[in-house]
Amino acid sequence: MRTIRSELLKINSTRAYLRGDIFYADLPDQKGSEQNGLRPVVIIQNNLGNKYGRTLIVAPITSRDKKDLPVHSEIYNNSLEKDSTILLEQVTTIDKNKVKEFVGHLTRNELKKLNIALARSVGLMDLNSLEFII
Repeated sequence: MRTIRSELLKINSTRAYLRGDIFYADLPDQKGSEQNGLRPVVIIQNNLGNKYGRTLIVAPITSRDKKDLPVHSEIYNNSLEKDSTILLEQVTTIDKNKVKEFVGHLTRNELKKLNIALARSVGLMDLNSLEFII
């Protein structure tokens, strides 16, 4: 007899995940101000890792007003109910079985902004300019 969990794992293992896809995902309980629960996330991992890995690297998305920080990336009307902010300071890895409903995909311009905020978040780019740190 198949269980619901095994069916979900089968579906999630055959689903294509692309960098820039937005999904709802069940993020684990956290402490402090980290995002958790069922919420939208954007996949930031490369497509090869998305295809062959059992996990995904994602960044949570919030519709709450956030400070305008260089590690945040704004998205507007992208299949979400409200304009939202991608929190690149809260990047996390999740198992594919935590991924639920597909929401949409970032535009080319939104992906460019995400790349800059991500590079700033991990110390590859200066916080106040578009210069990479060598």
